[in-house]
Amino acid sequence: MTTYKKSGKIVGPSTGATVTGVANVPATPTFSSNGVGSITIVVGANGNSSVVTYAIYCNELAKYVGADGVVDEAAEVWQTLATWGATIAMTGFVDYTSYTFKAKAKDEATVPTAFSASSAAMNTNPGTDYGTTSENLARSCKGNTIVDDTVGITAVGTAVTSGEETQSTLTEYYGPITITYNLQNNALTTSRVIIKFSEDYDPETGTGTWTAATDNGGDSEGLTGLTTSPTGVEHTFIWNNYDDAGTSELDTSVYFSIQPYDASPSGGDAGPESISDAFALNNRPARITWANADGYTFDKDTTPRFIATIPYIRGGAKGFPAINVYESDGTTLVLEKKSIESIVGWEYEDVPDHWNALTAAGIPSSAIDGTNRMRYTVQAADALTINTDYLINGEMGEIRDEG
Repeated sequence: MTTYKKSGKIVGPSTGATVTGVANVPATPTFSSNGVGSITIVVGANGNSSVVTYAIYCNELAKYVGADGVVDEAAEVWQTLATWGATIAMTGFVDYTSYTFKAKAKDEATVPTAFSASSAAMNTNPGTDYGTTSENLARSCKGNTIVDDTVGITAVGTAVTSGEETQSTLTEYYGPITITYNLQNNALTTSRVIIKFSEDYDPETGTGTWTAATDNGGDSEGLTGLTTSPTGVEHTFIWNNYDDAGTSELDTSVYFSIQPYDASPSGGDAGPESISDAFALNNRPARITWANADGYTFDKDTTPRFIATIPYIRGGAKGFPAINVYESDGTTLVLEKKSIESIVGWEYEDVPDHWNALTAAGIPSSAIDGTNRMRYTVQAADALTINTDYLINGEMGEIRDEG
């Protein structure tokens, strides 16, 4: 008599008897997608039949995934893959933290298998804004290809580096904005002002939404006790635009309104309102410039490294780099690696030549000094082709200030 195994059962053709077996260990969970506070994975059946059930475990939270997708169960929740779904969406995570997952299976014999291997680290995906894209770096992914390694971006003062003003015909600024103006009064009175800003003012119609500007302190003179003269006295107000506009703001037309009064600190008659010319505000990260240095050779033909000086974060607390690889035509994208989605392959320096694996928390602002570098090592799964020309660019992201 011959027997054969199918879907976890051993069937004897001559008798029709059934002996229940043990399920196969599931395939290692793989990343599918992520969102704000969520991670979606795929669990493979590894040859198991449709009646086999599965439990999914998060190592870092030490909890199982519930039927509602929340990772908060102390005991296994068993469901078939049909019930879990082709992709399994999970919630209950903390942003900027990596998570790994494993699964086990159970057949009709109710004997659970061992856990699968743990998945690669996965992150949630908070809303992220990216700064200006770097210039394309023309390089070949070939044996012993050399990448130069020189100093990258520097920012002087508060103006965005020349050549980055791609969003506006106006000069773009970041950080505290210094406003200077003159107050005139024949009576030499001490005055006060009200200063507001607008991101939607239309000079053609004279309409817009105006909001009081927050004083940055320091060298700012504030709003009261301001001297005047018949010919005018110059005063300085420094606007804390990070608090008012946001640390990841990009706005190509910002205006100021100054309303003077002839008394201080309160009261007095109002003088005519003055509205400034428009200027552009760009608090998003600086552009990436690829670093070049003679003598740097890829470790292996199939795992080249692309290195850049860490661009400045203009107000944010941490950076999330991304690299894009195109065919030599510059338009066909073959590889996109955002560290906010996967930290594998990313490293950064905290001091020269001391490399740290990037965590889900991103590159800290303490490492961004105009000298330290970051790098991405091409992974085997990236499947870049040897002896093929590519164009590489990158950009730095930072978490959007929703307030």
